[in-house]
Amino acid sequence: MMTIDANVLVKLVIDENQSELVKRIVYETLSKDEPIIAPNIALFETMNVLWDYSVNRKKLNNDDALLAFDRLSQIWAQIKHVDSDDLHRVSIRIALNSKLTVYDSLYVATSILYKSPLLTFDKEIHSKARTLGVALVSLKP
Repeated sequence: MMTIDANVLVKLVIDENQSELVKRIVYETLSKDEPIIAPNIALFETMNVLWDYSVNRKKLNNDDALLAFDRLSQIWAQIKHVDSDDLHRVSIRIALNSKLTVYDSLYVATSILYKSPLLTFDKEIHSKARTLGVALVSLKP
């Protein structure tokens, strides 16, 4: 089992730095029938990043953004979604004690509650998760 965050989902649906590494890790995990989990917020955060890349940053044209949304839907269907209601007590404690945002704390809380290592490229989430003793997925190629 592995927990992923929105920045991992973004790397799965558009080509970014380390996208190939993410694809290898995620698809290897899925091919072994090991679950990948994410809090529901990951879908909406990823959609917002794709929107931002298209509308504000002009990194994606609308057609490419729509293709990325389609890929996101396909990947999301393979992921176990964790309802934020299951995470709110743990995530608020993490947020208050570590000064990590509540949104980012949901990923750490998912890893803690499901006892699954976290795959993230977010330096702050990575640092706070490590401080809290959360196992992290190795990013070595």
